[in-house]
Formats: sequence, C-alpha cells, structure tokens
Amino acid sequence: MEPRLEPFDIRPYLLALQQNGRKLALFTMLTAVTVLFISFILRPTYEATALVALTQPRQLVQFDPRFESVQDERQSLLLYPELALSDHILVNLLAQTQTNLPELNTIEDLRKRLAAVPANDPGLIRLIVSYHDPETAAQVANRWADLFIIQINELYGDQGGEQVHFFQEQLADAEQMLNEADTALIDFQLLNEGDLINSELQALQSAYAHHLADLNQITFLRQDIQTLHKQMSTTAGEVAFSDQLTALFLQIKVFNAETGIPLEVQLDTAATITRQNSEEQITFLNDLLLALDEREMEDEARLAALKPQILNLQQTHQGYIAHYNSLIRDITIAGETYTALARKVNEERITAQDTSTGARLASQAQAPHKPTRPSIMLNTLLGGTLGFLLTVFIILLTVWWQQVIMLSPDD
Repeated sequence: MEPRLEPFDIRPYLLALQQNGRKLALFTMLTAVTVLFISFILRPTYEATALVALTQPRQLVQFDPRFESVQDERQSLLLYPELALSDHILVNLLAQTQTNLPELNTIEDLRKRLAAVPANDPGLIRLIVSYHDPETAAQVANRWADLFIIQINELYGDQGGEQVHFFQEQLADAEQMLNEADTALIDFQLLNEGDLINSELQALQSAYAHHLADLNQITFLRQDIQTLHKQMSTTAGEVAFSDQLTALFLQIKVFNAETGIPLEVQLDTAATITRQNSEEQITFLNDLLLALDEREMEDEARLAALKPQILNLQQTHQGYIAHYNSLIRDITIAGETYTALARKVNEERITAQDTSTGARLASQAQAPHKPTRPSIMLNTLLGGTLGFLLTVFIILLTVWWQQVIMLSPDD
C-alpha cells in the first residue's frame, strides 16, 4: 500500500500573520527607524577620484632599425593598477599625508582607503580615495596621482634618464672593444709576414711549374729521339742531311740551349753537319736519351724538394690570412655595435626629453559634495525589509512549533 501524504494546511499561518499584523508593522517600522538613526550617527564617507591618462608618442624616433621597442599594451594596462597600489608609492604617500590622515598608521590601513581601477577608455586609470573628510580625500587623491605619474614615467617613459644612462654605459664598453680590436690589428701588422711568405710561395710555385713543364718537354723529346733512333736503325752508311739537322735541334733542346735570340743557320747544300755514320749517330742519340734520363731525375728530385716547402708556406700563409680576417671581423662587428649604440644614445636622449609621452594627469580630484556612504534611504529600506522578514519568520516559526506540540503523541 502506498503511504498517504498528509495535506498541508496553510490557513493557520495566514491567520497568524493577519492576527499579528500590527506587531509586524510595528517591528518593521522599529527596525527601519533604528537603521535610520544609526545611519545618521555613522560618519559619512566621501570618494574623490583623480584621472591619469596614459599617452603614447605621436612620433617614434628610431635612428637604427636594429633596435625595436617591444611593449604589450594590454599587459601594461593590467600592471598599472597593481603599480598604483605598490608599497613604494604607498609609503611615500603615507609620509606626505601623515598630518592629514592621523588615524592611518600603516600602508595596509591606507590601502583599504584606496582603489585603482581602469576606466572605460583603456588609456585612463581612476585613482579613488575614500575618506570621511571631502577636502582631505581630494588632496590625497591628487597627491597619489602625482606619485603614480612620476613612477610610471620613470619606468616606462624614461623621463628619469635610466635608459640613456644604460645605453651610454654600453656605448663606452663598445668603444673600448673597438679600440682593443684596432690595437690588436696594429700589433699583428708588426709581425705579419703574410705578404713576404706569399712572394716566396709564388716564387716556389713558379719553380715547381717550371720543372713540371720541363718534365712534360722531356717526354716529348724522348718520343722524338726514339722516333729518329728507329728511323736511323733502318738505314746504313752516311746519315741524311735532314736527319743530321733533326739530331742537331734535338741536342739543342736536350741541353737547354734554346734562347730567345733568333738562330740563323746557312749551309751549303753539298755540305754535311757531321761525318758520322748511322751507327755513330745512333750512339749519339742513345747518349741524348741518357742525358734526358738524368735531366728527368733532377727535375723529379727538385719537385720532391719543392713540394713540402710549398705546402708549409701555404699553411703558414693561410694562418696569417685567417688571423687577419678574424681581426677584421672583430673590428667590423665592434664598429657596427659602436655605431648602433651611438645612434641609440641619441635616440634615447631625444625620447627622454619628450614630456608628452607616458602618464599625465587628466583630471584633478575635487572635493565631493555628497557622501557615497552611508546611503540613508537605502539603509532605511534594507533595515525595514530585514525587520519585516525577521518578524514574519518568527510568527511562522511560532505557529509551526505550536502545531508540532499539539500533534505530539504525548497529548
């Protein structure tokens, strides 16, 4: 069987409220009057508001594009209220307004009276001071705005000159590095034998090339002599005039008797250069081949001796070149750094003198005419409402308790 729910009768509760209507109205009026009286007794609180504008430069001075200012405006807007309530600003504000705020002894007490909130315009910050004296609230708000503006301009506007001083120190270091690089190059040039070694290297390379060319010439001479030798081996008796002339020129080439002076030979057609027969001429050609072999051995020995000398000189010369290039790079980098920092110093000097950039006072706080707290009408309404609800609750609770006692089994 399903349990039956007892019907809830609301009539006793409504009847109790109707019977206690006068008490309900009386208690509601009593609480409203009490709250009204307390509101008149409480000291009024006035709010004074100063507006600080965060301005951006209309023109950006940038002499060197390698320096770029990076600033996140959204992050800065979030930092400004925190900075306004920082201990550094509050300590200075408390020290300057101690006579006007005798009951505030610590920055924690002062912080409870202050509020920094962004305005609807992201370039404005509201600095709100709550105090029971309107004139004092306005004075504190204006003084707080002055301290906040000074701090913002020193941190972000560089009107304190810290950025200029920083880049001046960097410029001095860059100038010292440039002077050291110049001195290092001058000292190196006193010991630089690169050009002398290069001249010696070119002479050895020329000699090496000459011996290589001589070996190449020996190869062709040997081929010519062997060809003439083969030709004379097939003939007997006297040697032909053309073969004698060919052997003469080969002999001249073998013993390096060639000069730049033109040689003119006049021969009688009936005469001969030599009276040797073919066998003697072949023996002469064999001697020329032996002379070429000796000459080839001398060239190879000379090349073998020149090769390590050339390699050592190349290594030494390349070392001088690498050291010289390193010094030139150091001078180039130091010079570019010095030039960039010199331009940046001039840029920061101009920027630091621009007082239109950074934080500025947009509106001074004026002494308010009406307090913001306490709100007498609102407090009275809230007091009356609270009294009414409390009275209703007590009446309903009393009726419920009586019903519980009447329906108890003991009865």
